Amino acid sequence: MQPPSSFLSAPWKKIQFFIFVMTLASGSALVFFLYQRSLLSTMDKEHSPRNPDPVFNISMRHKAFENYLTNIVEVPKYIVNVSSIQWNTTDLESKLVFSVSSECPLCNNHYKHPKSNSNSRDLVLTCMLGYTRNALTWIRSLRSTGCKAAVVVFLDSKARQVMTPSEKIIFEKCGMILIDIGDFLPPYNQHVFEARHIFFFAFLRRFQHLYDRILLLDLADSFIQYDPFTDEITNTTFQTTTEIVTFETCPVNTKWVVDCDPEYDASFYAKKVPLNLGFIFGSIGGFMYYYDFIYRQKDWAEFDIHTIDQGYQNYYYYRGLFANHGLHLTATLPGDTLVSVRGGRVRMEPNSDGLWVLEGTNRPSAVYHQYNRICPLWKGVQEVCPPIGEKEQSFALLKEISHPCE
Repeated sequence: MQPPSSFLSAPWKKIQFFIFVMTLASGSALVFFLYQRSLLSTMDKEHSPRNPDPVFNISMRHKAFENYLTNIVEVPKYIVNVSSIQWNTTDLESKLVFSVSSECPLCNNHYKHPKSNSNSRDLVLTCMLGYTRNALTWIRSLRSTGCKAAVVVFLDSKARQVMTPSEKIIFEKCGMILIDIGDFLPPYNQHVFEARHIFFFAFLRRFQHLYDRILLLDLADSFIQYDPFTDEITNTTFQTTTEIVTFETCPVNTKWVVDCDPEYDASFYAKKVPLNLGFIFGSIGGFMYYYDFIYRQKDWAEFDIHTIDQGYQNYYYYRGLFANHGLHLTATLPGDTLVSVRGGRVRMEPNSDGLWVLEGTNRPSAVYHQYNRICPLWKGVQEVCPPIGEKEQSFALLKEISHPCE
């Protein structure tokens, strides 16, 4: 069966994203970045595949596309050596039943978006590695929106050790399903955020019949304003968020892509916007095809990892390797429903619905990933979701602030 030609992409449309220039009292100027908003061109023309349509071309290898994909690459055998607990047991499916108790302590973000439509076949997937910081705010803000999605969190032994009894109770009351993986074993403990993907892939591959739409969302630095599952996420969606910087202004993202692109050219990447792997989302089919590509790459199939996963994603995207595989993912930008906000600024006051809006945009987003990069937003989250228990652990640490507190 031929998949829809619209898979993972809307028709290419040119929408100009605003230049925002704000002159500070000192006379210096803060210039926001110019984006030609074509939902980010997937690659430069010289790297385009000969026949890029349909944009999600499963028919290259797969004979069938219905609710989920078949013939996806097998999970690499090294998965049994990654962690000290073999979590993928025969009875795991019976543990995936969840309920949200009326005793889940909600925040004050109760706005109901008219296009939100989450249900139990939606999934928020993440991990808690070495910490529980921000986890209470993350799950409480999600459930305060009325989100009905399943929440599955892979948990290592370090996070389990620091988790307090009250946190554990609240996680359970708020419908968080915890999967213990124990300790990361060498050499995977040197790249835990890259090693986590084999757990995500194995879980989704096994249980793809249970879920339709997936949010892969960092737990340590995200806040949810309203139910993130809207009618914008369909069975033909697969998207990544972006940062509000460019490679030439961001040494960190530049280093990551230098480490994995064998033909790195500074001028090629300079004006491009880094994709953020801390927040990607879409259909189960999109995720299966994404991981099918990832685990066909030698670095991942053999876990010969050289840098951060985000570096690989930008290399694969901008060099056209995703597209040559048949996967044309699209990217969100400030003002979209689901965003990352590193490098951005926020309006000083919430809108009439009590929702925070990024400067230079008119739409409040459902999720603000990396909210701790914007100090007024970080303070606002603490007002919307007052801490339970130790305040210091309830919220993300401030870091790399692009919008300082006044």
